[in-house]
Amino acid sequence: MELDHGDAPAAAHEPRARQPRTIDDLPWLFRKWLPFHPRRFAIFYSIVQVFSQGITFFAMAQMSGSLAVAGAFAGFLCASNLSFIFTADFSEGIFLEILTNDLENTRKMAKEAASACVFFVIVFGGLLLGVLVWQFVVPFAHSTMLGQHTYAITVSISPLSYACFLLTFCFGGHQLLLPSVPKVWTAKINAYMTRVRDILLLTEADIAESGKSLVELLSAEQKAVERFATLINDNLGVANTFDIALAGLQAVGMVIFIPGGTAATVVICSVVTVLNTIYFVQQLYGLAKPSIVFNRNKRRLLNDAKVQQGKLRMGWTVAMFDSWMERHECNSMRVFGVKVTLDKMRQASGFFASVVTLLMYLLLRDEVRRLVSA
Repeated sequence: MELDHGDAPAAAHEPRARQPRTIDDLPWLFRKWLPFHPRRFAIFYSIVQVFSQGITFFAMAQMSGSLAVAGAFAGFLCASNLSFIFTADFSEGIFLEILTNDLENTRKMAKEAASACVFFVIVFGGLLLGVLVWQFVVPFAHSTMLGQHTYAITVSISPLSYACFLLTFCFGGHQLLLPSVPKVWTAKINAYMTRVRDILLLTEADIAESGKSLVELLSAEQKAVERFATLINDNLGVANTFDIALAGLQAVGMVIFIPGGTAATVVICSVVTVLNTIYFVQQLYGLAKPSIVFNRNKRRLLNDAKVQQGKLRMGWTVAMFDSWMERHECNSMRVFGVKVTLDKMRQASGFFASVVTLLMYLLLRDEVRRLVSA
């Protein structure tokens, strides 16, 4: 049996078009969109985020009846959005490499990103904000919560807040591309595990012809995939941690507005809590996907008798080989510095969903009784 790529170094196993590519090779949308990373315009982005919370502040003040609670909630949302400063920058480094290595797929992603942007502008910028303004901001404007100038302040700030909200979409391209990372990661795992199997199935003649030992051949393959995984985990570790933590806090945070609220407040907070919980679980699943694929390939590709014999020819026991596989950086993404495995994902998502469900049950039970009897 011969190796598909001979004894070439691991770098040769990458796609052949190796001329350096830049952001200019990307589709038009990404060429114009990706230079606007929040980190490059940190001060301007922070100001935009602060003003974009105006409508949220007015709406939450009307819902909760408390300026302090509204300010805390708007501040929390602002801080959540500011965490995007730490997200991956797809205009450079390993993330740009992901986009330029498969331009056909990148063009498809550009079309999907354009559709997603239109969807978010219509649903969130139109429908959701429209409901908030009609149900809560307008009544707030006619209140006296900010004194005798409440109406003038609300009417002046709300259009600016809406404009800033739409402006935040200019900085959202990188966030929309994050789901592409686990897809590329799993594709690399599939190729790597197939390669490991091929090496372990080499005959003695093939090994002699390559001029390298099985360990050296495996090491060359491992270095290539581990470089990718290490760069991704180093660059996305903080962003993943913020994303998961804030998704959880947003879900729990909405629950506190349920007690004592109007029927509309109870419904809106309940729906947003459920959506944030689903988002939290989906994010965890996406982070656990490399671990799921890695372990599936271990069972599918490295479990038959001939492969076991290849392990023994290296002088390794099965336990040594399994320990080596478990220590791979490419077998999991990281959150809080911890590898996100399938078991940890199930435990975390199950625990979180149970806590949110229990809180909503206890609160909604009393609120439904109160609203029905009112």
